[in-house]
This record gives sequence, structure tokens and C-alpha cells, in this order.
Amino acid sequence: MMDYINDEANTEIYLALSDEEIEGSMLIYKHRIINLRGAEGIISRLLERLDIDYVEGSIYQEHLPILSSKYNIDSIHTMI
Repeated sequence: MMDYINDEANTEIYLALSDEEIEGSMLIYKHRIINLRGAEGIISRLLERLDIDYVEGSIYQEHLPILSSKYNIDSIHTMI
């Protein structure tokens, strides 16, 4: 959220909603740094909107296979 607050022009946020609940999210900063949250199925749907060439970011370990099947990953920090 700090990326959005401090640099709104370079930040995109996508939310997966179910009724009034947030099921997942994808933050894209400077069209290369991503941050993912949510279950595998939600992440797969959010990644359908991702159209970038260079990927780096912080993701959960369980999301790595989903992301790496679609993109060549340059720098990823996994979270537990």
C-alpha cells in the first residue's frame, strides 16, 4: 500500500472480490514488481491480467509454480 500512497502513477492494484470479501490481490509496481495474495485459483485468475516482461517481487512459496509457469522470473523473495 505504501507504493500506492507514495507513487500512485506507477502502482496498479487488482482485487478478487466475492460479495464484500477480498479473496485475493495483485499489486504491480513500476510494471515489474508484483505482490500476490490469495488462494491458488484466485492467483491464477489475477495473473491473467498481468502483461509484463520482467518479473520480480515477493510471493508466497505456494504461488511460485503458478507464476513461474507463465513468466521467466528474475528475482523473487518467497514469504512463509
